[in-house]
Amino acid sequence: MNVNQPLHHYVPKWYQKRFLPHGQQKLWYLDLEHDRKLNPKEKLSSLNKIYYRPIKYCFAEEGLYSWKSFSFSSNFVEEVFFGGIDSTGKKAIETLASGDFSDTDLHQFLDDLVKYFSTQYFRTPRGIGVLLSFLRDEAFRLTPNALHNRILQMIRQLSGYWGTTWIEGVWEVVSAHESKTKFIISDSPVLTYNPDCFPMSEYCKYPRDPYIGWIGTQTLFALSMNKMLILTNRESLNKKTETQRKKLRKNFDPYRPTMFNFMDILRDRKLSDDQVGKINALIKQRSHRFVASANKAWLFPEATTKIGWKDYQQLLSPPLDKVTLEYKTFIKYTNGRVFGMDQDGVRITDRTEFEEMERVLRQALSKRHQKEDLE
Repeated sequence: MNVNQPLHHYVPKWYQKRFLPHGQQKLWYLDLEHDRKLNPKEKLSSLNKIYYRPIKYCFAEEGLYSWKSFSFSSNFVEEVFFGGIDSTGKKAIETLASGDFSDTDLHQFLDDLVKYFSTQYFRTPRGIGVLLSFLRDEAFRLTPNALHNRILQMIRQLSGYWGTTWIEGVWEVVSAHESKTKFIISDSPVLTYNPDCFPMSEYCKYPRDPYIGWIGTQTLFALSMNKMLILTNRESLNKKTETQRKKLRKNFDPYRPTMFNFMDILRDRKLSDDQVGKINALIKQRSHRFVASANKAWLFPEATTKIGWKDYQQLLSPPLDKVTLEYKTFIKYTNGRVFGMDQDGVRITDRTEFEEMERVLRQALSKRHQKEDLE
């Protein structure tokens, strides 16, 4: 280890702690790079690359975010550049995992969460690889210091990039509380899955991931060892889109304003031991190089469970009987202005639709009040 280069964590230490039971200070840390170079008959020798490490030495690289400047220390980027996003993101993740939104500024919570997710995606080695692929020839013309600065600039510019797509999707927090097996963590915490993008396809070739704006792409993010957030594009739940999973979702616009109903977050699904193991297999398969967990056995889900690539779709899909595929939302401001949109964020400009909805609502409330008076 180079003593002149600090360790920069691309997966924050506070986040890693969420995958440790109370009292445990270390993670089992598996290096898959060794495993993937082996002859299939020698797979078991990958056990030699398992470490039991303090989180300080997990998901970190020497000098990953080094900023060569006389004005800033070598830890400036991790402590200051990412520090603010990590602080607000940590609070948002804790709130979402608990489900307790009392005394929470909901607008700020949502903004903090999607900014953290986007930043977390791009700050990893995989995410930096994606940014380098965007730069292409420009990357070769830049000095190392200028390239570092350009990457950091892009991470800041892309903060919250997929926010609209995520917010307009179906949110489900699934639980592993009743399972003996718990969720593992990888070097790519913001995971994407598309049933039509097989692991060996061009769409999953490192550093690429299935595009989040595609209809059939789901985003997974483990909130802790016991909670997993699954974000599903609503269009993908319509059978008419089964042949369109690699097409952009309707009305795709990364930064378009939209609305979110916190009461629509699904939280009832409790996963079995086998289901958690299958999701861990997906996490491991889509990782770049490292996975970790509180229990060594959880790092080898393939030893106890098997699942086909397209079968993940059924496992990850939310219960359809609890999802509204089509809806319209209206807001009436105190000045009389009306704002409306449908489930895809398409603006509704016909005021008569709002007036009709308002009339029906008033009738329903009137009947309810009459019933209460009779009782």
